[in-house]
Amino acid sequence: MPDPNLAGMSGRSRKSTRPARHWIVTLDSARLRQARTERGLSRDKLAAEAGVSRRTMARLESGPAASCHRATLYRIAASLGDDPVPVITALTGGLGDEAAAAPGRRPEVPGPVLSWQCSRTFTTGHDQIPVARAFLGRVLHGCPMTFEAQLICTELMTNAVLHSRSARPGGRFVVRAEVREHDYIWLEVEDQGGIWTTREQPGQGGRGLQIVAALSDYWDIKGDDDGRIVCSRIDWPGPGQ
Repeated sequence: MPDPNLAGMSGRSRKSTRPARHWIVTLDSARLRQARTERGLSRDKLAAEAGVSRRTMARLESGPAASCHRATLYRIAASLGDDPVPVITALTGGLGDEAAAAPGRRPEVPGPVLSWQCSRTFTTGHDQIPVARAFLGRVLHGCPMTFEAQLICTELMTNAVLHSRSARPGGRFVVRAEVREHDYIWLEVEDQGGIWTTREQPGQGGRGLQIVAALSDYWDIKGDDDGRIVCSRIDWPGPGQ
């Protein structure tokens, strides 16, 4: 699949990938503080484990309610519990999506359906993960689900470079993306197979795939010792979502 050779971002552009309202949720700040305290985590510690800034975490706990990107909520929930789903339910407490409460919100009107595909092979190593993220950001420029797609691929690429045969000297992994506008984004990360090892730090095991499952409308693992492909589909947000 040819690289469209899109020029521009060397990293994620906050302006071009700013979350649309249908990706914003509202959480209960008091419940967040309580959940963090019950687990013996300081605010700074939770921020570091969830991969968000201390300023963002302080805002989310300033209450009584605060809005954030869905992916941020998933990150925090995954850091607070082995199963993020009940944590998310507890933190949102029925507050729901910010977009759902927005009166008179106009539905998005789909334009002509466009589609494209691309792929790129990367050598193994943590230094290649931000390079692959930047590549994906360029490919998905303008898509409302760019941040989610980058987060999913980051988790899958980390698995590849840590726990598969791609981790060996000279190893590689492949990132593929297919976009069908107003329909879906399809993502694949292919490693060189082998049995996934479990060298995660204590308390971290399995979280990456839980995040992938939470953000994906569909995902699957295919392959064996000779090669493995993990795929994920993110459905395009429809009108009113």
